[in-house]
Amino acid sequence: METNVKWKCKSCGTENDIDLNDSIIQDFRNSIKKDVETEYKRREEEFSAQLERATNEIREQTRNESLLTIKGKEKLISDLKDQLTKVREKLENNSQQLIGEVQELELESILEDTFPTDHVKPVGKGIRGADCTLHVRSNNGTEIGSILFECKRVKSFSEDWITKLKTDNLQAKCNVMVIITAVMPKDMPGKFGLRDGVWICVFEPEAIRQLVLTLRYGLLKVFEIVQNQKLSGTKAEKLYEFLTIEYEKLM
Repeated sequence: METNVKWKCKSCGTENDIDLNDSIIQDFRNSIKKDVETEYKRREEEFSAQLERATNEIREQTRNESLLTIKGKEKLISDLKDQLTKVREKLENNSQQLIGEVQELELESILEDTFPTDHVKPVGKGIRGADCTLHVRSNNGTEIGSILFECKRVKSFSEDWITKLKTDNLQAKCNVMVIITAVMPKDMPGKFGLRDGVWICVFEPEAIRQLVLTLRYGLLKVFEIVQNQKLSGTKAEKLYEFLTIEYEKLM
C-alpha cells in the first residue's frame, strides 16, 4: 500500500511528498479518532440521559393518571353507594308508608263491616292526628260516643305513642283511645289491654272486633245511664272512666 501522497501548497504552488506513516500524521489521525469517539460518547450519554428523563416523565405521568383514575373510580363507587343507600331508605320509607296506609284501610274495613250503623271517619293525608275515628251510634241513629284509633306497624312498641295519642285527642275529644299495633308491649299479655287510659290491641281482625265490641257496649251503657238519670257530661265521663277501670281489673 502506497504511503506517500502529493500535497500542493495553495500559496506557492510547490508540490511536496507526505509520508502517511509519519508520526505527525498518525498522531493527527489518533487525535481525530479520539475526538470522534469522545463526541460520540458525549452524545450517547446525552441521548441516554434525555431518554431516561423522558421515560421517567412518562412513568410519573402514567402513575399520576393511574392514581387520578383510581381516585375517580373510588369517588364514583362512593357516590353510587350513597345514592343506593338513599334509594333503599326511600323505598323502605315508601314501603312502610304504603303498609301503614293498607293497615289503616283494613282497620276501617273491619270497623265498617262489623258496625255498619256507626260512622268511620278517616283522618285525611297531611293532617296531624290519629288515623281514624269511629262514631258510635244507637239503634235510632243518635251518636253516643266516639273511639279514636291510631295504627302502628313497627318491630317494637313505643310508650311515646300513648302520649302522642292523648295529645291528638285534645283536639279530637273522643271518649276512648285505641292503639292498633303489630307488636304488643312485652309486659302486656293477651291480645289487648289498657295502659294509662289508652287501649292497646294487636292488629288481628278478631281481636279488634272483640275490643271494639266491648268498648262500644261500655259507651252504650253509659249513654243509657245518662239518659235515664239525666247526668251531666262530667259525671258521664267519670262513669265511663269507672267502668273502664273495672273492666281493666277483670282482665
